[in-house]
Amino acid sequence: MTIKTGLMVAALLMLAGCNAPAQRTAVETCKADNQMQQTTLYFGLNRPAGAQITGNEWQQFVDQDVTPAFSRRLNGV
Repeated sequence: MTIKTGLMVAALLMLAGCNAPAQRTAVETCKADNQMQQTTLYFGLNRPAGAQITGNEWQQFVDQDVTPAFSRRLNGV
């Protein structure tokens, strides 16, 4: 029984090295002469002394003020 157990353990150890490597997502990088910058902005939907900002007002602000300032790339959540 000891030889069978030893062979089984050896076989399992060898097979453990056969698993496929995990898929990795590509990391976005810049060329050496370019610079990458990330800016995160946080906005609230409340006015200090007034009514809450509506969805239409917010979208108008994003379209007219925010998007033109970040014309190369803008992600909104």
